[in-house]
Amino acid sequence: MELHSQFLTTLAERAAKKQPRMIFPESQEEKILKAAAAVAELGAVRPVLLGDPEGIRLAAEKFGVDISRCQIAANTPELKAETASRFLAISQDFSEKSLHRRFQDPQYLGAAMVRTGQVDCMASGYLCTTAETIMACKMMLGMKKDTSVVSALCVLEDESFQGDAGHLLCFTDCVVFPNPNSEELAEIAITSSDTMHTLMGWKTRAALLSYSTKGGAEGELVDKVREAVKIANERRPDLLIDGEFQLDAAIDPVIAKKKVRTESEVAGRANIIVFPDLNAGNIGVKLVNYFAHLPVHGALIQGLSVPTVDFSRSASLEQIIGALLMLAVAVES
Repeated sequence: MELHSQFLTTLAERAAKKQPRMIFPESQEEKILKAAAAVAELGAVRPVLLGDPEGIRLAAEKFGVDISRCQIAANTPELKAETASRFLAISQDFSEKSLHRRFQDPQYLGAAMVRTGQVDCMASGYLCTTAETIMACKMMLGMKKDTSVVSALCVLEDESFQGDAGHLLCFTDCVVFPNPNSEELAEIAITSSDTMHTLMGWKTRAALLSYSTKGGAEGELVDKVREAVKIANERRPDLLIDGEFQLDAAIDPVIAKKKVRTESEVAGRANIIVFPDLNAGNIGVKLVNYFAHLPVHGALIQGLSVPTVDFSRSASLEQIIGALLMLAVAVES
């Protein structure tokens, strides 16, 4: 398969060194089958299609998808029983009866298979809401150590933009957390910085956005962002995290020189944009996507013990493939 994106090509090369086993609970959907086959062809992922084997094969035949590089995991009572037994051996969070009830939903079964080491990660969310995907993963996988916030990041690719990371810019959080307080916002900035370093090897520069730049305005919403910057810097002084910035002051060095009167290694050079809440993040990403027609890759869900993805139900095949490659690089395997 030919990728028409340097970002995706880089991810595919990195993922090919790991080739994680990735389980797909929504295994009879056309785009999911095509995306799984594509990342398998790239040698980036070892896909595991969870479901009824005959139904999966018929769906692949119907949509003209070659799934010969994919493994099929039959969603049988025996698989549920084995997974429940493995799960109970490492966790007492649920009873056997409760697990079997939850395993009627393939998302819960797939996530439990990640927890028990039968696969490395799970890709889902095409047929259900973000909240349903995260709930299944949070209950089965739990949270990453020293992390209390589940958030998401996307990567914007714009050939006309030249920033600190070339044509790429990370947006967070645009999918999950509605209204983070200062501590939660700080954690989103920290987690996103770590994730993007893992994905791309960046020296990350995270800018926390506001309607104010460094004291240009006052108000409760600005105070939240300022406090988040302070908390992030105290917790992780090794990271470059700064704010509050308006968007132009965060990514445009010329504007930054006019607006920012203090020393900052982030102003005008940010490669991670941290939105103050989900309203701003979700609207911002959709404006970019719909009006500028720019590819936005993701969303990668972070903060869980094992990262996952969430597909927009309007996602293109390329966007789904991009999310799978991001997950393949982000996961430990």
